[in-house]
Amino acid sequence: MSSKLKKIITGSIEAAKDSARQVASTVSPGKLIEQAIGSKSLQSEDEFSKYLKNLGPNLSKEQLKKKEEELGASDQKELEETRKVLRQTTPKHMMLPQTPTAARPYEVLLQEEEQKKAQAVEARKQQPRPLATPTSKPIQGKLGPQKRTPSSGFETKQNVKIG
Repeated sequence: MSSKLKKIITGSIEAAKDSARQVASTVSPGKLIEQAIGSKSLQSEDEFSKYLKNLGPNLSKEQLKKKEEELGASDQKELEETRKVLRQTTPKHMMLPQTPTAARPYEVLLQEEEQKKAQAVEARKQQPRPLATPTSKPIQGKLGPQKRTPSSGFETKQNVKIG
């Protein structure tokens, strides 16, 4: 029984070692440490500038910038040409409208309502504030509300059973 356990344990340890070797061979430990710590490398160059430096190692920064601009302009021209070709090949029902459409009537009404609300708010701000209206009930009569007297046509009797 113990020999089987030994074989299983040693097999799993060997598999772990092999996978660790594969990871170590594909990823450099320096990069892992930099990534874990979060430090950035001092040279933050993009691929394009590295490519240009490899073309001409004696180029100055100004010359590199000029070449970048030239290549960027040529890339833009190529992109425009391909866009034109693609526009020609797309069917009419899939083309986007060239000019922006005018606002729909519903949107126009919403904008007008918003403008009216904004004007009303501005008008309220400019007007002097009126006196505060009282929030309590108004007094009725000289001494307040009068008590109603029972009607004279109704006879009030005590201790009378009804029904």
